[in-house]
Amino acid sequence: MLSAEISQGRTKLDLVALATAAGIEVRPSWPKGRIADALAAAGLDVGPADLGADGRNLWAAVAAWLDDQDADLDPHERVLAVELCRSADRLASIRRALAAIDPTEAAWARLASEERQRGLAMARLISAIGFPTGLADEAGVGATPRSRRAQTAAQRRWSAQRAGVVS
Repeated sequence: MLSAEISQGRTKLDLVALATAAGIEVRPSWPKGRIADALAAAGLDVGPADLGADGRNLWAAVAAWLDDQDADLDPHERVLAVELCRSADRLASIRRALAAIDPTEAAWARLASEERQRGLAMARLISAIGFPTGLADEAGVGATPRSRRAQTAAQRRWSAQRAGVVS
């Protein structure tokens, strides 16, 4: 990520906080460009500037997972990951609104429906990107949605063959 991309839409204080969280030593007295250069030199992918707290936390978790896997997102996966993080922000906002509204009000039901839809949309994005779900296969490795579908299909075929049903 280029230093110009990192600094776009962020205050100097935001950049200092990002650097501090990443363990990169910077000084608040440094110019904004120098701090952004230090972040870029460290290879830190800070994500889009428009993310809220929940979106940034999710982006950091995704970036950490990618580092652990020594993997990168393809451009289309990055677009989906950004939308996933924005969805996390929207979901958090909906949940805050739900907590502030009396459940007997009509607006509460609409928000509850939107919360459910947002959760489903996030699940679809996770599946489309192919992130592991946290479920472990027999080897203890996180299974991707594609591998779980393939495993389920294979188990059905095997069960049918054992039962004597030929397909």
